[in-house]
Amino acid sequence: MATRKDPWKQIGRPAYSGVHLMPMELEKRAAIHEQNRQRVVAKILADLFCMVKCGHILPHEPISLGGAEAQSLRGSRTKGTEAAHCAPRQLYVGAWKMQFKLDVSFPERGLAIAALFGETDLLPVNFNKADSRIEDAGMAEAFLEAAKTVVFETAFYDSLTERAVVMAVRKSFYVYRQHTVNALNEALRQLRQRVRELDRSRIKHSMREKEERKWREQFEITKIYGRTLDDAPGLDEALEIKVIRGLVRIYVDKPQQA
Repeated sequence: MATRKDPWKQIGRPAYSGVHLMPMELEKRAAIHEQNRQRVVAKILADLFCMVKCGHILPHEPISLGGAEAQSLRGSRTKGTEAAHCAPRQLYVGAWKMQFKLDVSFPERGLAIAALFGETDLLPVNFNKADSRIEDAGMAEAFLEAAKTVVFETAFYDSLTERAVVMAVRKSFYVYRQHTVNALNEALRQLRQRVRELDRSRIKHSMREKEERKWREQFEITKIYGRTLDDAPGLDEALEIKVIRGLVRIYVDKPQQA
């Protein structure tokens, strides 16, 4: 959307136009987009765990979802592309976006988290259509349940360590994956129904063929998402030991909140 802010420009960097521009076939595009989604979800969960353990967020504060308000890329109508977000939704803590909880105590990390929520992949329009259907079918709620789980897990660790982050994120991501599998299955059911309805419709043959191609492509995209989620390569990428070691050091080096 034109009103969404670019988090890269907000921190004084040029507009992002890197590896997420993906001129390749549908199978690879869908697999890479799903891997990027897993990585972003896991990274946000890791930051959320660290924020609670360091007192930036209190364990009892309510967590909710909101719509995306930032994006790193812009689509092109002439090329038929849109910027597909990797994070299923924006997380809120109380009345504040998650990253805004760091505005006073740790603004540099808040900007990094904002960039995660704004991360997008430049893809054909049908990918965004498939994503929206899956989010509405339960993936957004899966993200919320995972966030609540990772906050709950903070109570079982005395201090912020690499092991604590990895174990808590893996457990909460398992919750996310289980709920998302259900969302993917529901999205596939809806797409099958769309195709059946087309078969019974009285629209022109050429129009029916066009619509059916769209639904069948979204069906294939959704199936690829499911296969990629089974392997969860994005989770492994987010939990690389050097990444988690650096994240823990960033938070431990900051003074904890009272």
